[in-house]
Amino acid sequence: MTTNLYRATATGAEGTTPFKTGITGASFVDATVTDGTTYFYQATTVCSTDKTPESSKTLEIAAVIPAGQIQGPPPAPGNFTGTVTTLGASLNWNAVPGVNSYDVFKTGPAQGKWHWLATATTTSYLDKAAKAKGTTYNYFVADNIGGVDSAPSLMVTVNNP
Repeated sequence: MTTNLYRATATGAEGTTPFKTGITGASFVDATVTDGTTYFYQATTVCSTDKTPESSKTLEIAAVIPAGQIQGPPPAPGNFTGTVTTLGASLNWNAVPGVNSYDVFKTGPAQGKWHWLATATTTSYLDKAAKAKGTTYNYFVADNIGGVDSAPSLMVTVNNP
């Protein structure tokens, strides 16, 4: 047996087309809601061996997420800059509120494609390996929250003349 879920934003308007079909567990998380909106749900049970494959709908329940409760991902770090120093490529960016670490990514002639370089707990990083004369390196940085990266910053190109 599985469950079909019907959803609407007005009471009694769930309709005849399920919002989600084939639910196998005893619960369901609706990750597509908008904060400040009230949703109305009804469910049915589907049994493939029964003469009536779908039960009648349950009583309607309502759920509302108060405005401001759904948080999107934090913005990408801004004002990302890079300069060449005698020690390597010095990278700096603006802090993002609520973020405690940032992942730095790099590509260059030896790497070929993007790869993770380091995790920084401040808003700067020194790439000591970026010292080859006549070489161009590209970088971007992303917020790291719980092991998941945000959208990337703009790319910075650092040329070591």
